[in-house]
Amino acid sequence: MIKEKMFLENESKLICESLNGVLFELSVEAGVHNQQLIKEIEDGIKLNKLDIKWEVDGEKLIEKLKSLSQDESFEIIEEVYKYWERDTTEICNLKLRRKEIDEFNIYKIPVSKIMETDEALQQFPVEVRQCDNKYKTNQMVISLNRLYQNQKKEIKGMFTLSEAYLLISTFNGCMYTPWNNDKEVLLMMLEDGISYEGLDELYDVDSEKMFEKLQKLNEFESFTVIRMAFEFWERNSILGGEELLKEIFGIE
Repeated sequence: MIKEKMFLENESKLICESLNGVLFELSVEAGVHNQQLIKEIEDGIKLNKLDIKWEVDGEKLIEKLKSLSQDESFEIIEEVYKYWERDTTEICNLKLRRKEIDEFNIYKIPVSKIMETDEALQQFPVEVRQCDNKYKTNQMVISLNRLYQNQKKEIKGMFTLSEAYLLISTFNGCMYTPWNNDKEVLLMMLEDGISYEGLDELYDVDSEKMFEKLQKLNEFESFTVIRMAFEFWERNSILGGEELLKEIFGIE
């Protein structure tokens, strides 16, 4: 059963019931599975009254979960998958890949550097004093999108069609975290796509030349390239295919 020394039998049953059918692949890949684990258990208690059903002190259980390391949280998730007879191959592979990424220290951001939304709104300067957050949010969204659209024009035609296909494949399903260094993320994701999935061979791309192009990008240009990949997948559900890819990447 789940960490018998730490959790009571009924606490383990509550955890298993709360996580029945819950998918953790995306959060394991992003390294935030411990946060999802806590959120799912909190929802099970608040929405389904599982603490009452299993006669468990919900607050104490949440405190126990918050004290777990990421590895310990993953062990619980893995045990729950096995309990419900679900295949653990994919999440275990994602966990191993996550560990390899962490070793490069790209996603290890000090907590002090992680900015919350309210803090970002407070820091963003606008021309109107004592304005509300809605006004600031509108300003930020419009300004960032204008910069993004302009930057797309600046790097128009930088990538070949094959390279564009490689980029969108690299970021298909990727979870973006806004406090990361975008250039490092871009390079690391591309390296993973080439090393683990052979995307350079799949799309017949010269990986050395591709890395040379990306190395020349500054931080905002790297942000824009990542967003261009996301733009393709967002618009692809409506109008997809090669023509859309050419439009976004400015390929003649």
